[in-house]
Amino acid sequence: MGRGTAHGSAAGWATPDVRRGLLLDDPSGRGQRGLVALYETGLYRASRDYRVPDMVFVRREHLSDRGVEGAELVLEIRSPRDETYDKIDFYGRMAVAEMIVVHPEERRVELFRAVGGRLVPVQSGPDGVLGSEVLGITLRTVDGKLEITWDGGSATV
Repeated sequence: MGRGTAHGSAAGWATPDVRRGLLLDDPSGRGQRGLVALYETGLYRASRDYRVPDMVFVRREHLSDRGVEGAELVLEIRSPRDETYDKIDFYGRMAVAEMIVVHPEERRVELFRAVGGRLVPVQSGPDGVLGSEVLGITLRTVDGKLEITWDGGSATV
């Protein structure tokens, strides 16, 4: 899986404003809604059956010595020839509640939500807004920028 400039250019996802809004810098180590955010950490089903999302939001009880054994939300950052869409079925089998796919060059996202053991695309509303129930945020592209809004704040990346 290639790590290139597309991943680096999407670093805006974790700007200080976004981190504060999602409480990712909370000294207790617990972010918004009791979740811990980890970067490039293995999500394991069995010893040799795992995937590595770019970012994963988990409950503390899902942490293990080898990575994480369950997740509430995974975030994948698209880059040329990556495996983002190949991972969707795996994440569905792992009971991941939501998956956000970030398209850094276009400053847009896709949201998938668990329905009947599968992750299916969520359609945006008429105003282009997608809402993550797991993180309690809304996402939309406005004038070529990704706008992230949460209770009490927002950031544009």
